[in-house]
Amino acid sequence: MIDSAVFHTQFPNPDFMEWNFLTFEAKVSGMFDSICKPTISLKKRWPSYSSNVLALEGEYVDGGSLSDTVWTRVVIPIASLSTAEWPNVNGVKDIYFR
Repeated sequence: MIDSAVFHTQFPNPDFMEWNFLTFEAKVSGMFDSICKPTISLKKRWPSYSSNVLALEGEYVDGGSLSDTVWTRVVIPIASLSTAEWPNVNGVKDIYFR
């Protein structure tokens, strides 16, 4: 079973482009493979926008992949989350980890 988490930001909703990177530590539980990968995305509610969905692996993760035993640093450039419809990643309401 794979758990997901949603974190809600406080009002006023932040403008993520004020920062260059989103940095946190993560580890996984459960089974992950080439099809089922841990991901992150951002959402804005009004008007409704969604960021790119990024797999937590490769260049974003120290050592290239997450572990189920060790907390690993994840560094995501905010520009990687932006989309053509939501280029400035402002007013973020939710952060989704799946």
